[in-house]
Amino acid sequence: VAVDQTSDRRRVFDLATVLEEVRMTLMPRFKHSPFSLELDAEVGISLDSFPGALGQVVTNLVENALVHAFDGCDGGEISLRARRLDEAQVEIVCADNGVGIPAELRPRIFDPFFTTKMGKGGSGLGLSIVLNLVRDLLGGDMVVHSEAGKGTRFVMTLPCSAPSGKTSSQAAA
Repeated sequence: VAVDQTSDRRRVFDLATVLEEVRMTLMPRFKHSPFSLELDAEVGISLDSFPGALGQVVTNLVENALVHAFDGCDGGEISLRARRLDEAQVEIVCADNGVGIPAELRPRIFDPFFTTKMGKGGSGLGLSIVLNLVRDLLGGDMVVHSEAGKGTRFVMTLPCSAPSGKTSSQAAA
């Protein structure tokens, strides 16, 4: 991930700063499009975790929204929100106001190689990678809320301190 050259290194970092860096990296994708990316991150949240993996998660979620959320839409918004839940956990929400995920597809969106864009550049690995990084490396969990015509919300709950003894190369194996 270009945002963090030490992507497989665990370190202490400011959540809002890393999310802003990811947002800036993604901005060229929005420059000449009818879509926007908004960020609202609580200031002063320090994480002892993997900023590169977190950047990959957020990038994959935003890219996935750009590819899938706005079929047939003239414009749309993707928002990133981050806040502290308590002393030990944070919540990061990536939401869009797009078409939503049909109910029959929702149970499969995290399955490896599942894509609705087969033959159009989609590998079907984006959300599978996201879920694995969130659970296995970052030590958190993710749920998705979506309703046809009302957009989609991916809600991550992450510990302020990732589980000890992990490296991103171990999680990828």
